[in-house]
Amino acid sequence: MNNREQNKRKKQNKKKNTKRIPKKKTTQQFTEKKRHLKNNDKIMSIEDPYGDEFVEEKEENNQFQDELNFNKNLNTSQIEEKLYEISMKNINMVEQDEIEEEIYEKQESQQEVYVPRNSGNENLELEINLEAYELYFVLKVEWPCLSFDFLHDDLGIIRNDFPMTSYLITGTQSNVKEENSIMAMKLDQMYRTKFDQNENPLEDEDPNNFDDDPLVDMKKIPHLGTVNRIRSMPQQNNIVAAWSDAGQIGIYNLKKQIDALDHTPKQRLTSNVLFQSKIHKDEGYALAWSPNEQGRMISGDCTGKIHLWLPHESTWVHNEKTSYERSTESIEDLTFSPSEGNVFASCSVDRSIKIWDSRAKKCGLEIPNAHDSDVNVISWNKISDNLIASGGDDGIFKIWDLAKIDQELKSFQLEKKKQKRKNHNLQKPSIKPEVGFVWHNQPITSLEWNPFDETEIVVSSEDNQVTVWDISLEKDEEIEQNNQNEPEVPPQLLFIHQGQKSVKEVHWHPQIPGLIATTASDGFNFFIPMNLYKRDLTQFNNKK
Repeated sequence: MNNREQNKRKKQNKKKNTKRIPKKKTTQQFTEKKRHLKNNDKIMSIEDPYGDEFVEEKEENNQFQDELNFNKNLNTSQIEEKLYEISMKNINMVEQDEIEEEIYEKQESQQEVYVPRNSGNENLELEINLEAYELYFVLKVEWPCLSFDFLHDDLGIIRNDFPMTSYLITGTQSNVKEENSIMAMKLDQMYRTKFDQNENPLEDEDPNNFDDDPLVDMKKIPHLGTVNRIRSMPQQNNIVAAWSDAGQIGIYNLKKQIDALDHTPKQRLTSNVLFQSKIHKDEGYALAWSPNEQGRMISGDCTGKIHLWLPHESTWVHNEKTSYERSTESIEDLTFSPSEGNVFASCSVDRSIKIWDSRAKKCGLEIPNAHDSDVNVISWNKISDNLIASGGDDGIFKIWDLAKIDQELKSFQLEKKKQKRKNHNLQKPSIKPEVGFVWHNQPITSLEWNPFDETEIVVSSEDNQVTVWDISLEKDEEIEQNNQNEPEVPPQLLFIHQGQKSVKEVHWHPQIPGLIATTASDGFNFFIPMNLYKRDLTQFNNKK
């Protein structure tokens, strides 16, 4: 007997011994049954949300009918007494159900909303509310992974049907240097998450609702040292670049390993190292492939050096023209423009963000003092390419409009030329973000724009929170007045995910709307927030 059959039998046995718990009708789809009564020749429609009340009543009526048939000599008063007895039983059952449901709803309304920022207690033991997730599961691995990347696949450009399948690559942080590896992984049979507390024991079982653990397969190759950062080439997902803590950049062909996730290999899998370089004088964490120019890659190290790598035959090359002295401070993150192949952005410990054009050696646009401390991460919006998000050590993440900043600087330069003739000195305008969000109380470790929605962004922090935001939302004064007793939460905050420690990276799946993955010291989390899934599903159906 396989695991799925065992699970199904367990669920069937559970249903036999389960007492129905009152449920909130707003979360349950009801089926309507009709009972025909002689009441001024009208047909009355009565809802039976659980499908069992009519069954119980029918059993009672059958029992009464049997008793009448057995006692045929009952007089009229005795029959009336029996009828009254049954009617009182039915009334008591209905009243009991109403009381139980009222207690249930009262308990729910009295539940305190947990807001991490306002809790003041880091040692609270949290219990997950599965009702908030369309999909949720935890993946434990032998060693922690600092970085990962979803792989593009051929299963559908946009898909949201269950069960789901996903591929990714990651690299380990082992205590033993020689035991590190790069891994290709496949997560198959990812089913919708169930929550038993509101489950209708009599509803038909949909195989898409099974809560079985997904099937996980993994193929790996050895890697010398911790993998600080790993990224796959968008145009050819089997080509993978990795930053080592030994200060080495490596590019690998994982085609055999990825193919072996779907088909049993006919021969022993071997690693295929395409390129390795120690041109960097120190280790680094900044690494990115160009989405527009196949094979073009940039890397940045802790000494402030940036190198642009260009494909040449079967290897990668760089020269002095493709090397950039960013600063003496560490380069923390790099990202290419989603629309221009020669343009990329960098952020640094020196608190600034810079926009570069590879055709010129100098920086084209600079945002000095973008944060009050180190700028850890940046993300370029794939839909609105004028927007860049940044996250800092100050726990704040900000949104920058590059088009507006560029226009302001150009206007300043023109005015400066005019005033120079008059011997007037103009002060350079201070560059301000479109918006800054103060929620996390520890450094931001990762952030990424939603590839399906230009206004949504996911953020992770050292405060062990992963938050999802919609920057287009605004405060509704009427709703605020009605919720005066509720904890103060920004209207743009859509979702808070917790349960992991030291979250290092977070990514949206590029082909499954709403699917988010995180890597932390205790493994991976994969989840789809319920509110995002319903919204994405509506948008997806409207586009059909």
